[in-house]
Amino acid sequence: VTSPLIFTPGSGTNSVQPNSNIYSSTATGNYSFAFGGQDNEASGEYSIAAGGVDNISSGSNSAVIGGEGNIARAFTSFIGGGENHSITSTGDKSAIIGGQTHTVEASGSAVIGGQNNTVAANHHHSSIIAGNDITTTRAETAYASSIYASGSADATDASGIFQLSLRTTAPTSPEDGMLMWSGSANINSLYMRKPSGIGSSIWFKVDLSTP
Repeated sequence: VTSPLIFTPGSGTNSVQPNSNIYSSTATGNYSFAFGGQDNEASGEYSIAAGGVDNISSGSNSAVIGGEGNIARAFTSFIGGGENHSITSTGDKSAIIGGQTHTVEASGSAVIGGQNNTVAANHHHSSIIAGNDITTTRAETAYASSIYASGSADATDASGIFQLSLRTTAPTSPEDGMLMWSGSANINSLYMRKPSGIGSSIWFKVDLSTP
């Protein structure tokens, strides 16, 4: 008995795809590779579509591994698992890991877990870590619905610690709820941005003189 070939050349130059008599995934991009899963397409040059169902890696050097209904359109973008994710053509060097219905429109960004989260256009180098229905509001910022810093009660290392770095200037576009440790190395204070009660917001110094 002769076993059928598992892989066969795809339509792209030097591309490889599953035998169409066994699987329905295709490699249409030059030097692309599709394997496993069902109805996947590796259409970007040097792209990979592996496992899962109805996934597309159309960006050059992109990859989609597992999951369902995921599309990686950007250069060197990556989607690992999850469902109905999209990395747009402007999301180069970005990634989505797990979760459901995430969108990344900015470069160098990521979404990990959660549901219905979006890294919006031009908010480059931002990340959303878990949580649901979060949309970024600025670049170079990490977002989460809740953060828990764990550590044992008698720990001597930095576990269980939330730390601010000292800064000498206030942000140019502050928002209510921001915390800031500001001043010089010798004279500094903790500040919180909140409404002043007269129609505008200001920085309030947090009183740390009493326990």
